[in-house]
Amino acid sequence: MTRKTSTRPTVPYEERPLPEDLYPRFLSWPSVEGEPISRVLSCLRDLDEVELKEFFNMRSKDFCRLTPAELLCGQPESDSPLGEPQATLLKLPRLVRLDMVCGSAARFRELVFRQLRDMDGAANDADKRKLLGIRRTTAQLIEAAAAAHGRSKNSRVIAALNALHSFSEELEVVISQARDEGLANPRAAGT
Repeated sequence: MTRKTSTRPTVPYEERPLPEDLYPRFLSWPSVEGEPISRVLSCLRDLDEVELKEFFNMRSKDFCRLTPAELLCGQPESDSPLGEPQATLLKLPRLVRLDMVCGSAARFRELVFRQLRDMDGAANDADKRKLLGIRRTTAQLIEAAAAAHGRSKNSRVIAALNALHSFSEELEVVISQARDEGLANPRAAGT
C-alpha cells in the first residue's frame, strides 16, 4: 500500500522550530541590551520566570506569528523564509517595534493578573499561576492545532482535536474546583 502525500499547503509556523529557549538567551543580544529590555521588563513586572518565558516565546497573532522576542530583536529565530507581513514588521524602526512589544507586554501582564483575581481564594499564588499557565498553553495548543489541521477529514486527526477540546473543558473544571475549594477554605488558600 502506498502512502498518499498531502497536497495541502503547510502553515508557515509549522515548519519553524519553536524558540523555546529564546528567552532568556536573547536578553544579552546587543539589539535588546539596556534600555529596550528594561522597558519591556518594566511592563511585565511582578510576573514569574515561567510567565516571562511564556510571553517572550509565544507566537502572537498581533505580530503575524512572530514572537515578542523576535519582534524586539528585529530578526527571526530561524532561517525559515518569512511572509511579507512578518518581514514588514521586522523592518519597522526599532522604537516602533519596542512600543509594540511593550503594549503587548502590558496586555499580557494585565491578563495574568486578571486571571489571578478571577481565581480569588484558589490555592496559593504559585499554584494559581501554574493552573493558569496550563490554561493559556492549552488554548495556544488548540489554536495552533486547529489552524494546522482543523479542516482534516482524517478521523484520527478529528479525534485528536476533540481530545484537546475535552482536555480544555476538564481543565476548566479543575480550575473551578480549585477556586471553589479556596473560597470554602480561605486559610488553606493563603499557604
